[in-house]
Amino acid sequence: MLKQQRAGRATFLPAAVMRPRELPSAVLQLVEGAEGFLGTGLQLAQYPADLAHVMANLLGSVLMVDTLPHAIAIANTTHHRYRIVTTAGDILNPGGSLTGGQVKQGRQASPLARSQEARHLKVQLQTLVETLKAKQADLTALTKKENVAQAAWQTASQQAQALTAKLTTITSQHTAQAETLRQAQRQLAAAQQADTAQADLSAKLTELQHQGKKLVQDIAEAQATIENAKAAVAAATASSTQHAATVNALKTKLAVTTNDLQTLNDQQRQWQTQARDAQAQATNLQQRIEHITATAEETAAEKASRTATIANLQTELKQLKADQTKLTQQKAENRGKLSQISARITTTYEQQHQAMATSEQQAVALNRVKLGLDARLNTLAEDYQLTYEAAKEAVTADHAPIPELKSKLKLLKRGIDELGPVNLNAIDQFKEVNERYEFLTKQQDDLLEAKQQLEETMHELDETVKTRFKDMFDQTNSAFEAIFPQMFGGGHAHLSLTNPDDLLATGIEISAQPPGKKLTRLSLLSGGERALTAIVLLFAILKVRPVPFSILDEVEASLDDVNVNRFGEFLRHYASATQFIVITHRHGTMVAANVLYGVTMQESGVSRIMAVSLDSITERSDQL
Repeated sequence: MLKQQRAGRATFLPAAVMRPRELPSAVLQLVEGAEGFLGTGLQLAQYPADLAHVMANLLGSVLMVDTLPHAIAIANTTHHRYRIVTTAGDILNPGGSLTGGQVKQGRQASPLARSQEARHLKVQLQTLVETLKAKQADLTALTKKENVAQAAWQTASQQAQALTAKLTTITSQHTAQAETLRQAQRQLAAAQQADTAQADLSAKLTELQHQGKKLVQDIAEAQATIENAKAAVAAATASSTQHAATVNALKTKLAVTTNDLQTLNDQQRQWQTQARDAQAQATNLQQRIEHITATAEETAAEKASRTATIANLQTELKQLKADQTKLTQQKAENRGKLSQISARITTTYEQQHQAMATSEQQAVALNRVKLGLDARLNTLAEDYQLTYEAAKEAVTADHAPIPELKSKLKLLKRGIDELGPVNLNAIDQFKEVNERYEFLTKQQDDLLEAKQQLEETMHELDETVKTRFKDMFDQTNSAFEAIFPQMFGGGHAHLSLTNPDDLLATGIEISAQPPGKKLTRLSLLSGGERALTAIVLLFAILKVRPVPFSILDEVEASLDDVNVNRFGEFLRHYASATQFIVITHRHGTMVAANVLYGVTMQESGVSRIMAVSLDSITERSDQL
């Protein structure tokens, strides 16, 4: 279908045929201790159980590493025998080749990179959710504290508003009384024209003085009430300061202090206005005294009355000067209070900054504690597979001291490290290895039995070869001793074994004694004698074991004519059992042949074969 529709190519992985490919245990133990090793592809992949063989074939020998430098180090350790894949998508192939780089935009990232990024984002999301929950709990607590402080602030504000209204009423009364005092002063000026009005004016003046004293007392009470209100506000502020862990409480206190400062500034301006009014009244009285003194040409009674009026006015003047002095002192006291309030504001700002710094430090410390607690809970869950509640229940009341437990824990960890990594598939692997061991043991027994049979067969063959070789050697030696005198016209020769005890590895040495010479080895003879001795050995072998066909290529080239004729006679003698094809240029050999074949070239580049039957020519000669 793919070929018909030109839909591309596909690779099919039959689950029933695929065989798993896994790393050897020695290699796996070697790379597990390497830095950056994450596991094999089969260990990290998720797949259905029915595809286990297919996934083991594809990913069983693939090593997963975090970075490229670690991958290169592991590849050098394993001698570049296995495929190594990094989390960034780089691939180190068997043999040392490297595949890597950055894909173009628009293509998807590798599944490993997406999987790692998903796990990383999942951990970050969980951390952010936990942090958000903690921040929400802190925000809820701070909101409750703010609500309590806000309620206290509202109560204090209501009290301050009531006191402010009361102070406004008292101020209105004071203003009315001041207006009455000014009217009395005007009446006093009119009294200069009539003596009868002076007594009433003095009475009204005395009454006004009493009212002024009462007004001063009311002002003092109002100030005391203001101080009480300030104390209440301070108490509310103190109550809110108890929750000084937040910045909002400090801002509230700062606002209260600023409001008090504004109120005191307003009171100071009012007191300054009153002081100016008192100064103006004193000036008017002084002018009236001067005017009365200038017009003191009345009668003695009028003079005495006027003198009393002047005395009263002087007394009133002294009282006004005393009031002015008191107001001046109050002004100085208010300035001192203003300085104190300014200092309190500065102190409040510093406390605010300190509280903010302390809050940040406590938040950082709390975050560190949470991180440490999470790390310890993760360690408890990953290393010991326990929850906090289970670990707490497992601890007995009479447990050993902490240092002793830490020492035992170090010893146990060291023992576990010495045992090496725990192989969870050891039982299944043992079954597979045991089955393979039994299979290999059975094959070994079969091979040993076959080896024994082969050795016995080889021994029998060796014995047969030795027997046949010895028989053939003895026959060939007898024939060689018989033919040698016939070929050489005398003398004798024989064959001997270089190592008679080991017939399979022995060599053969030829010893010959031509006529008139001493017995010597073949290598010491002349070239013609060696050639003729070799021809004798050839005819001895043909005598013992005749062959149907034999080709000789100028074997008699180094012989003299006599020996060539003897060679021809032997050819004729053995021609009855063996057909000889002889390549020669010697006349004696040609005479001994039955048929001669020659190659001629009558024309350049054209060869022609000619055949001559000497037997036919001999028969014709005999007939003639």
